Amino acid sequence: MAAGSRWEAVGAIFDHLWRDGNAGAQATQRAGVGRTLGVGDVAAATASESARATLRAHTDEAIAAGVFGVPTLGVAGELFRGNDASPMIEAFLDDPGRFDSDAYRRLAVLPSAASRRR
Repeated sequence: MAAGSRWEAVGAIFDHLWRDGNAGAQATQRAGVGRTLGVGDVAAATASESARATLRAHTDEAIAAGVFGVPTLGVAGELFRGNDASPMIEAFLDDPGRFDSDAYRRLAVLPSAASRRR
């Protein structure tokens, strides 16, 4: 939130964490990507009430929409979760009716292995 939620910022942060395997729990671990995005004092920027309130609002909105993990992509009201879902997203874009079969509908009623606790 401190760097804005534009694609450039999201991509740089995702690359820092997932592509490059860097840690990100501490502000000092995010300082390099912060500088790249024009955030000089990452600790102060991420601790600001404005950034925290915006993050909370976005998190609440995502939970209400059914988002369970990151990354999640919403397409035409459907949620696709995880980098490994890319082929499924492409299949859906090629044929939006692809997942309307009885076999796929049955998946929606299978027991869940994990659920979000509030």
